[in-house]
Amino acid sequence: DIYRRIYIFCYAFNLKPVFTIKTLHPAIWACTFVRHHGSNISSCSFFILFESKVCFNVTKHTSDDTIKNIDTISTAISGGKCITFYYFDYNERSEKVYRYDKELYKAEPLAMLYINDRYYLIAFSLKRQEIRTYRIDRMDEVILTDQAAEHTEADIPVDDYKKQVFMMYGGEPIDVILSFDKSMINVIYDKFGIGTPMMKKDDNTFFSSVVVQESQMFYGWLISIGGKLKIVSPEALDQRYKEWIRKSIGEENHENNWTTENVQTF
Repeated sequence: DIYRRIYIFCYAFNLKPVFTIKTLHPAIWACTFVRHHGSNISSCSFFILFESKVCFNVTKHTSDDTIKNIDTISTAISGGKCITFYYFDYNERSEKVYRYDKELYKAEPLAMLYINDRYYLIAFSLKRQEIRTYRIDRMDEVILTDQAAEHTEADIPVDDYKKQVFMMYGGEPIDVILSFDKSMINVIYDKFGIGTPMMKKDDNTFFSSVVVQESQMFYGWLISIGGKLKIVSPEALDQRYKEWIRKSIGEENHENNWTTENVQTF
């Protein structure tokens, strides 16, 4: 009965069942309330699909092309094959702008991650000869090739990449010591996971050592905390963060000097 309902659901929305299930399962696993052990993931998936009365406040990004990309990448990973694709951004008119004049990317897919409601690919770039990350919804014309992949997840420290919370936004991995007050303990656990090591300085001050990748997203997260979380080391990172704040404030002040005459009508 469950499978019949899945096929009815997919038929109603013109979705292929295999693609849909492959996309839904990691999305369900990514829910913070689903434990890694002791949970019936199939029951949870079907409950959310067919029984739940929960309303979700999310913006939908995944398209049919994304679902097909996930299926192709999954096949490549399982079969140890390379893939080719084009990578793009969007302009102000929601048009695709392909990177490097529509250069064809060639990569060995290693793993897929589902983070912040988006799918990402960790892959070994054949051109750059290093691990790169790609947003799967920004990959176009993903093709499975006959070329065997030389690298697999076992050869690459993919788990290290998974642990770097801000890895999807570029930058080199950095060991960072953060200082924060007691009210931020849950925030640290929510962001870096339960079990993140902490050291108590006094009744209201704690330290934690984490690995992140320096990026504007990381800076933005820090500033959103409202001064309750600070970078202790490395000092150079803290200086770059403060410089980023100064530049951001300067740009904001410049923008606030604009008048309505400077703004063109959409």
